[in-house]
Amino acid sequence: MLGSGKALHAPARPAVEEVEALALAVDQKERARVEVVARLRRSPAVPNELFYITQEMHRALAGFQCREQKRDAARLLELEALHAFFDDLI
Repeated sequence: MLGSGKALHAPARPAVEEVEALALAVDQKERARVEVVARLRRSPAVPNELFYITQEMHRALAGFQCREQKRDAARLLELEALHAFFDDLI
């Protein structure tokens, strides 16, 4: 009876490899965003200080999003390990 309950309630979980691949993709995505920001050229109508502040804001945003996605991936890995542990107990 427990086996059938497990099959009914087991959510679809991503494979560990998928989560690790996501972490690598996030790093590449962050590097690409930072490179795009670095290639931006200031228009003569935009003051230097405003341009540099905007660049720094974009870099910080890319870094923040990367850290958030990595944290989510780490949580998924932890949950997967916990689910596997309880699956073994059942």
